[in-house]
Amino acid sequence: MESPRPPRWPTVLIAVVGALATVIILIWAGATYDDHGNALIDEPIAKIFVALIGGAVTLGAMMLQRTIGQIKHQVKNSHKVNMRDDLDDKHDELVSGIARLSKDMGGIRRDIGRLGDTDHQVHSDLSQLRREFAEHVTWSQKQAHRIDDIEDTVDPRKKES
Repeated sequence: MESPRPPRWPTVLIAVVGALATVIILIWAGATYDDHGNALIDEPIAKIFVALIGGAVTLGAMMLQRTIGQIKHQVKNSHKVNMRDDLDDKHDELVSGIARLSKDMGGIRRDIGRLGDTDHQVHSDLSQLRREFAEHVTWSQKQAHRIDDIEDTVDPRKKES
C-alpha cells in the first residue's frame, strides 16, 4: 500500500525557515571579525559554507518531515481505534488467554497426579492379589498332597502298589 503524500504546507514552512536561517547565518558570518578587524572567515567561503550547511539542514528537515508523515500514516492508518488502545486491548486478551492456559495446565497437572496415584494404587492392589494367589496356590498344593495321603490310607489298592 502506497503511503499518502503529507500535506504541502509543512514542507513550505520548513523551506522558508531554513532559507531564513541561512540568510541570518550568512549575515552573521560576514559580520564576524577578530580583535584586529580581520574577517574570521573569508566572506565568499563563509557564504558557500553557510549556504551548504543551511541547504543540508533544510533538506534534512524536509526529509524528516516526510518520514514523520509516513510514520503517522503507519500508526494512524485507516483504523477507527487508536493504535495504542488497540495494542493495549490485544495485550489484555493475551494476558487473560495465558492465565486461562496456566489454569488449565494446573488442572491437567492435578489430573496427571491423580492418575499417578491411581496407577500406584492399582499396582499395589495387583501386587497384593499376586501374593494372595501365590499363597492360595501353595495352600492348594499342600491340600492336594494331604488328599493324596488320605487317599493312600483309605484306598487299599494304593497300599498294595
